[in-house]
This record gives sequence, C-alpha cells and structure tokens, in this order.
Amino acid sequence: MDKIKIVTDSAVQLPHEQLDALNVQCIDLPVSINGKQIGSVMEMTSAKFCHLMTRCDSKPEIGEVSPSCLTSLYNELGADGSIVLSLHLSSQITNTYYNAKQAAAKASTDVLVVDSCASAVGLEFQVLKAAQMAKQGADSNQILTELENTRNHTKTFFSVTNNCQLISNRIINKFIGTIEDKLKTSYVLQFENNCVNLIERSRQSDVISNFWVEKLENLHREKIVKLTVIHSGEPSLAKKLKEIIQREFPFVPVSIDQTKPELTSYIGPESTGITYLTG
Repeated sequence: MDKIKIVTDSAVQLPHEQLDALNVQCIDLPVSINGKQIGSVMEMTSAKFCHLMTRCDSKPEIGEVSPSCLTSLYNELGADGSIVLSLHLSSQITNTYYNAKQAAAKASTDVLVVDSCASAVGLEFQVLKAAQMAKQGADSNQILTELENTRNHTKTFFSVTNNCQLISNRIINKFIGTIEDKLKTSYVLQFENNCVNLIERSRQSDVISNFWVEKLENLHREKIVKLTVIHSGEPSLAKKLKEIIQREFPFVPVSIDQTKPELTSYIGPESTGITYLTG
C-alpha cells in the first residue's frame, strides 16, 4: 500500500499544532503592503491581519506560491515513494490550486491535486477526513471518493456588512456597491458548487436578523454532524449564533473561530458565517 502525504493551504481552519499532529504540510503565503513583505500568513494572527485591513490606508495583500516551489515540495515529500495529495482552498478564492496543477505536471513524484471547492472550514472537513483515512491505510481512490462525499454534504453561509472586499473581488458591482455602502447595505452569501452566490441584500439590521433567524429555524430540518461559526473582526454576532446553536442542537459539536487571512481578504473584515457538515 502506497503511503499518502497531504499538502494543503494555510487557509485551512485548523491550528498549527493539530496540522503538525496530523502530519499535514501547509503552504505558507507572503503578506505585503505596498509591495513590501511584512510577514507570511502562517506567522500572522487572524486578528492582526484584520486590524491591518481596517486600519491601514493601504490594505495588506496576500501573494501566491510559485509552481516551482510547489514542485520542489512535492519532490521532497515523494522522495520515499509516497503519493502526495495536494488539497486546496476553492479555486474561486485563491490561485493556489492552479499553481499546484502546474507544479504537479513537472514533479517527479505522483501528485494528486484536488480543488476542495470549499471555503476555509469546508477545507478543514476534507483535510481531516483525508488525514484520518490515510492513517488508516486507505488508498487514493477511496480518499478521493470520500472527499467528494464530504464536499457534497458541506454547506456555508456568510452575512457581510462591509462590502469593500466584495467589490474588490467582483462579487458585487463597484458602482452599485459604492451606493449600497452609503445606504448601509448588508449581504448574505452562500458558497455552493464552488461559487459565491449573493442570495440576499438589504439594510444591515434587517438582513442579519431576518436571515439568521430563518436559517437557524431551517437547521432543524437537516441532520447536522458538526458546525463551525466563523467571523472576521468583531465577534459578538458569532458568539450569539454559537450560543443559540448549542442550545438548539445540544448533541452537535459546535465551535467558533476567526477567519484566516486568505478568507478575510476575500470576504471582508466584517463578516459572520456558518459552515456545517450534514449526515
């Protein structure tokens, strides 16, 4: 049975200590302001990155990993004959998946590159499943089949009150977004089928209260295995959601976390979301 080693993005919503314990290799990305590198994603806390986004005149930018660097990593990991499973954040959010495909084509080892088609917590679900199965001796085909199943049972929703990154990433039109910013508009987004879909927009107080009340009611119609509440910036709504979900679903593991820099850069500094896995 071939040994399988896992590579993933630093955006995965898991602490470094757990990744080390799982023997999962993370790809670090540079963070710069005005072209000057100020650190990297893995050495920068989520809180610091969010602070830089909201307080600096020039926003921090996250760079890319080069295909040549990834090729070297793949060759190093596969030198003992291992298969490398390279599992990445949605290709709609970063270009790492595409760079990994180029790198794999040049590598001398056997590399399987997978687009998780998921945001950070969805990627976490898939990485945990892959690591567990690899440890148990599953082959690559078995793991890929289970990753697809996990992907199909993962659901993600976000409410966003600051549309700066939605405009920057062309999720909403710049002209309309500028007007809606003055009108204090909020948005609800669903991440589904590797696409970010805008499903609701309204006044901030209305869209947040109405959507989350309705969503929490609808959760009772689904068989939830585990759920993570995630936020960028101010955590009060996330904490409130977590308390309600824990009360309503006492047997479901519920956690809360702050978005890693990659997702904060994509979705914006004032967002709250849930990602959950159904059975």
